[in-house]
Amino acid sequence: MWIRSNYKQNTDGNFSTIAAFTVSLLMVLVSAAVETSRLSSTNSKLQSITDMAVLAGAIAADKRASDRQEIVEDILAQNLAALGDKIQVQTPVIEFDDVTQTVSVQLEANVNSYLAKFLGKSELTTSVESESLFAAAAIAPISIAFALDVSGSMSNLTADGDVKIETLKDSIPVLFESLEAGSKSKAKLAEKLRTGMSAYNTALVDQQPMDIGWDHLEDSVDALAAAGGTNSTPALQNSYDQLLEDRAYRESQGEDISDLVEYVIFMTDGDNNQPEWDIESAQICEAMKDDGIDIYSIAFAAPGKGEALLLDCASSNAGDKKKNGNKDDDKCMDSGSGGDGQALGHCDGKEKKDLEEAKSAYYFDASDADAFKEAFDEIGESIAQVYIRIL
Repeated sequence: MWIRSNYKQNTDGNFSTIAAFTVSLLMVLVSAAVETSRLSSTNSKLQSITDMAVLAGAIAADKRASDRQEIVEDILAQNLAALGDKIQVQTPVIEFDDVTQTVSVQLEANVNSYLAKFLGKSELTTSVESESLFAAAAIAPISIAFALDVSGSMSNLTADGDVKIETLKDSIPVLFESLEAGSKSKAKLAEKLRTGMSAYNTALVDQQPMDIGWDHLEDSVDALAAAGGTNSTPALQNSYDQLLEDRAYRESQGEDISDLVEYVIFMTDGDNNQPEWDIESAQICEAMKDDGIDIYSIAFAAPGKGEALLLDCASSNAGDKKKNGNKDDDKCMDSGSGGDGQALGHCDGKEKKDLEEAKSAYYFDASDADAFKEAFDEIGESIAQVYIRIL
């Protein structure tokens, strides 16, 4: 049956030629796909290194010309060394423009590639560039709302012997001192920053509306007293409302809020007294993150359930697939159809290792007073970096 002859049985010269050509073409296409993917990966790594270097330059822009140049060169050298010898990076182009107050870094690299041979070359060339405003010139409008636990357990002593509520009072100024130190311009920061506060036990027990700067928070924070149970929902909702109202206020004053950055600082040393309060709090956190608000959360020697809620509320690291919360746990948060009525932390089978993997740079686990203050210090430093943007 000649119609069933296959390649092995076919001795026709044209067929063999076509088959050989097809196989060769497929090999070229597969190689091209692999090499293109490799080149794209290399380009991505170079871009990341360039972004890192330009941000370092933006921070160091107020130093002497030779010093700031050296800082950028050191950052580049340290990170480029990790790429290996298959990528030959040419001399980086680093430019500080004191007139426009910008710093730029450009990298060009030659990459060994099999694909290049098909193009008549020995290697392929790729280039990347990053530019940023100097840190002192890039003050963005910023709003911070605090959701602070003042339940009865906040009167307990920390592992290092301090009263928790007093540690909280001492930590708020630490954040602002760190933010001020990292801003490069205290005057510009004072013009751009607005803050508010919500204190809670089982209800919203005190609040300070959003206002310019942070001095208006001082008396309220100093007056905080520990008492009652724990329900984070009212304070989180109030913080959300404060930030939304602050947006409207800024716009009513003719302010451009296109680059406004907003934060909620959420802390607790316990867990909510009712599972439904966890559900409500987690849902408010999701709504805020979906609305572009970043959430820092601090567990102050909190038990497992409180820690789990804080982990879920904390914003994800930039680039994480689960940008807004841990979607795999939706069934644990959903009290309606499709859910079991249990908030994250109350789900059966939730392993500690899963909680560890869920941690991001927006979550802090403070086991004592020193760690708690350090968390507020680091948050201030982190927020200060919003002034430095890749253009």
